Amino acid sequence: MTHRGTRLAYVLVLLYAAATAFLVVRGLEESGVLGADHLVHVSGDAGPGAARTVAVVEDVARTHRVDVGRLVDDLLAPGERRHLYLAVGRPDAGPADWLVHGYPAFGPQGRTDVHDIADLGQVDPRGYYVVFGGTDGRDALDAALRDLGYDVESRAYYAPGAIAQWVWAQPLGTGLLVMTLLVVVVVAAGVLSSVKSYAVQRLHGASGATLVARDLRDVGRVVLVACGVLAVLVGAALWAWNGLHQWVAYAAVAGATAGALLLVVLLAHVTAIWLTGRVPVLDALKGRLPAHGTTAAVYLVRGPALVLAVAASVTATVAVADVVERRDALEAWSTVGDAASLTFTAAFSPAETDRLAGTTGEWLVAEEAAGRMVLAAQDRLELMAPGAQGDVLLVNSTYLTQQDVRTADGARLTGTPPGTVTVLVPQDRAAEHDAIVGTITTWADSGPATTAPAVESALLPAGTELFTYGAQRGTQERPVLTDAVVVVVDATSGTVRPADYMALASQGHVLVLDPERALQGAQDAGLTGFVTSFRPAQQEAVDVYADVLRDLRLHLANVAVALLVLLATAVGLGQVYTRSHAQRLFVSYVHGWSFVRTHPRLLAVEAALLIAVAGASVWATGALLAARPGVGPDGGPGSAYALGGLQPVLTSSWALLNAGFVVVTLVVLTRRLVRTRSAEA
Repeated sequence: MTHRGTRLAYVLVLLYAAATAFLVVRGLEESGVLGADHLVHVSGDAGPGAARTVAVVEDVARTHRVDVGRLVDDLLAPGERRHLYLAVGRPDAGPADWLVHGYPAFGPQGRTDVHDIADLGQVDPRGYYVVFGGTDGRDALDAALRDLGYDVESRAYYAPGAIAQWVWAQPLGTGLLVMTLLVVVVVAAGVLSSVKSYAVQRLHGASGATLVARDLRDVGRVVLVACGVLAVLVGAALWAWNGLHQWVAYAAVAGATAGALLLVVLLAHVTAIWLTGRVPVLDALKGRLPAHGTTAAVYLVRGPALVLAVAASVTATVAVADVVERRDALEAWSTVGDAASLTFTAAFSPAETDRLAGTTGEWLVAEEAAGRMVLAAQDRLELMAPGAQGDVLLVNSTYLTQQDVRTADGARLTGTPPGTVTVLVPQDRAAEHDAIVGTITTWADSGPATTAPAVESALLPAGTELFTYGAQRGTQERPVLTDAVVVVVDATSGTVRPADYMALASQGHVLVLDPERALQGAQDAGLTGFVTSFRPAQQEAVDVYADVLRDLRLHLANVAVALLVLLATAVGLGQVYTRSHAQRLFVSYVHGWSFVRTHPRLLAVEAALLIAVAGASVWATGALLAARPGVGPDGGPGSAYALGGLQPVLTSSWALLNAGFVVVTLVVLTRRLVRTRSAEA
């Protein structure tokens, strides 16, 4: 019978795979529909239009018996709703049923409305298509769309490289590595703890292959039972969660994850049995372990575990600050009403994009003139022009009508005069007033206007907090800046070209206050298809807060598991060391040797590990700060991995804790050894 720790490792793999599959499938569905086989991206020139393109897609679907869908975000609720325009070529397949009964969503986080592709109407045909079916149908679709003049790129919908890249970018990536180390430690500890049992079997003539086969037979029974129990429990949970929708996708992800981890556990299991076989049978019957090989194996786990623990704790620390800052900003976000940011397609040709960028800018200028467009862009003074340094917030007059910003004498600011740039300097930086105004003047003079705009200035009270409309999904910007320089510009100042407004909008720095009116204005300006959605800023802020809170929980779980791995490896290292050097340790104790003199080599290795990790952290922090001047503890959500230069302190603390586990383990095990030997004497 295998050690219960060994069996536990295999069960942990199954439990982890079941939990991870849920998160992975949910994340995959957030980026697109599940179950497709290929992804086709159509871009380039305008082509023959929607009607002709739809007819070609329908013909390919019928001829080659594939289902083809065009994915489109909802214009006014892109985070909550999307549309799938479907051309059915297989009436007996699953996607055909979606037209009648709707898309079988895995989770409730979003809604996918399914329409016949004939309803695509005036939606621009360029964008992403999903293909359900074989590669012949995908290749035929690629060729047909190229014949219409489009640029076409296609790949497997579930490309392993893309999925792996997505996983590593999530807390799941660190969690997967930490969990791998944990199960390796657990299975190895179980095997090494049974060294006497393996020695008895070897004494009766069992070979290494026989030992492995017996263990796998025992473990196999446990795995089969665990799989059956998990299948029932997970099936019931999925039925209650979503009616068993997308259970095939869930099972595929869970199976792939479990399979990969089981291979790692199996390799660790076999390696540990091989290590026990390197000990002479008589020594193994006494519980002795192979010192050098096992110690090296422990450090092969212990070193990466420490690095992962440091990485997990750094990201968790940043995540805590991120969550706190976003939570505090929710009150400010609740005041923005229907304000929405804009997204643009990347499927148009460069020439068409350049032309429409100017058109978009002119439309946004008109929205600004009507008081329906807010500009709020974070920047650094030193990046705008030589001179002063520090945070700067570029805003327009509409921003000042939406936010209560006052001068040092208490006057409410409502805008900047036409043709003028207004610079607002924090009172705490009054001594730098001239340098800051000079920097902004240099920047304004370098703009496209033929006549340099006038520059006015005023002081802001110390401690002024400015809502930035920032820190939305995918940005590194903060929702609130304190004591930042404010630069107020309108289109009338001539410092920002119309095309620059489009660039700022694509980065989330421009918001429209009335999305429905803006949508009509965009259509009237000929921007249908180019502006792909208006993202409600308030709802997105709430969604992002929920996402980062969920990520924080995963980061903290990673830290806890990493801590457990370090503790387990310390205990394992101490057991191997004390069992292998029992006689010498007892003699050293009898002669009154000090702790350091008794364990010099092991302590030297731990000290070297501590110095290496701490030194690497010092180097990495210095490189990060040098590459990002000005980034400190207030550098924005997700950006301050240097922790204001304190990352080496956190890293050294982990390294000291790691070494402390070893020291405590050695003390406890050495005392136990001495008591045992003394009793025997």
